[in-house]
Amino acid sequence: MLFENIIIALIGAIILYTALQGAPPLPSKPAVIETMRRFLEPKPGARIADLGSGDGRIVMTLAEDGAMVDGYEFNPFLAFWSRRKVKKAGLQTHARIFRKNFWSVDLSAYDAVVVFGAPHIMERLAKKLRKELKPGAKICSNAFMLPGWTPILKEHGVFLYQL
Repeated sequence: MLFENIIIALIGAIILYTALQGAPPLPSKPAVIETMRRFLEPKPGARIADLGSGDGRIVMTLAEDGAMVDGYEFNPFLAFWSRRKVKKAGLQTHARIFRKNFWSVDLSAYDAVVVFGAPHIMERLAKKLRKELKPGAKICSNAFMLPGWTPILKEHGVFLYQL
């Protein structure tokens, strides 16, 4: 019983810390993922980053179209789980999952970024994206807008921006 309580407390602490760093782990709905896919129009060889990639469903969807997709997930349980899913789907050549805090990642090599962030990080994230992404890069945000930015498309709570 004590061991179970320790594990539950540990998982709770990881979820809380993850939420404070970005957003709590909430999976994107299939309609949202399909909207992101349409908005981004992933082409073979395009480089896409999913910031807070959760269980990897967006990473895998975009990788199926031939894009090179890197997921950054701080939660060790979700990173482990999504790596297993990527391997099981046979997408290792196009999808990678890093157990890493995306704030420490240089995004300059990416053509597009996907994020399902919480409102409290969006202003800081907007500055990071503007500083690091190259002109023409696309940003797809689920549910929350980037403050001060005007989306070029909006559907199903997904906002598409382009630098």
